[in-house]
Amino acid sequence: LVGSEMCIRDRSILAEIDSRKILFDVSGDYISWRHNFDKFGFKRSDVDTIFISHWHGDHCGALPNVLKYLNLEDIPVYVPSQSTTVEEILRLNGKPVICDKPTMIDENIYSTGNMGGFINEHALAINLDKGLIVLVGCSHPGVVELVEKAMEIFGLDRVYAVLGGFHLSGYNIGLNIAQRFKKMGVKYIAPTHCTGEDFREAVKAVFGKGFLNTGSGFTITF
Repeated sequence: LVGSEMCIRDRSILAEIDSRKILFDVSGDYISWRHNFDKFGFKRSDVDTIFISHWHGDHCGALPNVLKYLNLEDIPVYVPSQSTTVEEILRLNGKPVICDKPTMIDENIYSTGNMGGFINEHALAINLDKGLIVLVGCSHPGVVELVEKAMEIFGLDRVYAVLGGFHLSGYNIGLNIAQRFKKMGVKYIAPTHCTGEDFREAVKAVFGKGFLNTGSGFTITF
């Protein structure tokens, strides 16, 4: 893999890795999702895979309508565990793939496998020439733990970038997590929704220009 482009919207990321186009989470509001999808000039053909990080409504609630809109038969939908939504995916001609363990999506693209306890969740791990990129939903199992699992899958001791919801707050906690990621070699970090502003300020203090203040329509090319 030679590169990746990612367009970030709140609770939804469209990642293009070579010919693979992965929609990571779909948010809970189809009208907003569709508005942004159209506004940024995307087309149905810009998605060939869907990845749902966990079953909370603000990450997967729009999925049935997204599947109807895409209207792609047998589109793979990678999910962390069984759910009533799996039946809905099948009804709408999608192909659910339950990732109860690390699962290969494509060459150098993996699900970490379900790491949930009380909340089932998995992360998306992408191993580019520049290094390992990890996309997280809300990091309920722990953002460090999800990243460490991604590293274990690829047998790597360094990470290039971590993006998504960290579900943490507190300046001191932010410093601790940022310093741990620095030791892992992380160059770029983007804590998005469900991450406290004080936590984000601490991460920004540690990472400087490596801190990505993402938002709706933010595009990153690695």
